[in-house]
Amino acid sequence: MSVIDKEIIRYKDGETVSLRDKVVKESWLDLYVNRRVLLQIPVTDQDLEALIYGYLYMEGYLKKGERLKIEQNDRGYHTEIDGEVKPMSPKDLVDCAMSKIELGEIIEQLPPGPPRSISEILRISSEFQRLPSLFHETGGVHMAALARDEILFSADDISRRNAVDKVLGKAFLSDQDLEDTILLSSGRISSDIVMRAIRVGIRYVVSKSAPTDKAIDLAESHGLCICGFTRGRRSNVYCHRERILFS
Repeated sequence: MSVIDKEIIRYKDGETVSLRDKVVKESWLDLYVNRRVLLQIPVTDQDLEALIYGYLYMEGYLKKGERLKIEQNDRGYHTEIDGEVKPMSPKDLVDCAMSKIELGEIIEQLPPGPPRSISEILRISSEFQRLPSLFHETGGVHMAALARDEILFSADDISRRNAVDKVLGKAFLSDQDLEDTILLSSGRISSDIVMRAIRVGIRYVVSKSAPTDKAIDLAESHGLCICGFTRGRRSNVYCHRERILFS
């Protein structure tokens, strides 16, 4: 159960009322790989297998088409992979992706492709923002989605990155080609979100919120188009405007 009721006092226009309101239930994911703790993070309790696959794929532990035996017990989730694992420190989990570029990670430039119209971006963003989700029900989580001509996958989580990893995990499990897809997010576009898109060949990241400067720099240098503050009939295109048809 991802939502629980809590008693609150709501203040509005000088008056108070006691009522019950929906809040997000925070769970915890303990992921053991090769009998070592790889990851310990707060999560919502939905789509955890997709999150595990998305995270392991993004961190380079899985190749396309690979499948794992994932078991759950009272200590957490357990799986085995080939090769060594490096447990993530709290600093690793919040470190920006740009540092990985500076440390020498090689990421290929995104290839050119047919542009998308701004009206199409706005339509898909509007569909994304109307999806039924914990984000709209509680305001206490982030939401992400993958779209092509329509929404393909969506997911919620306490963390922006977890929500993105969940939709990428769903795409991984369905063997989707992501080169012509759009990654949508309800939250700030940071460099780690852009990094994830670039790694899997996504050319567009769209959000109702703003990008950071490092996200823009990373996207600019690797061929990704960022559309921020995309709401209603407006959107800010921060880089690679040649990927957008404005007419």
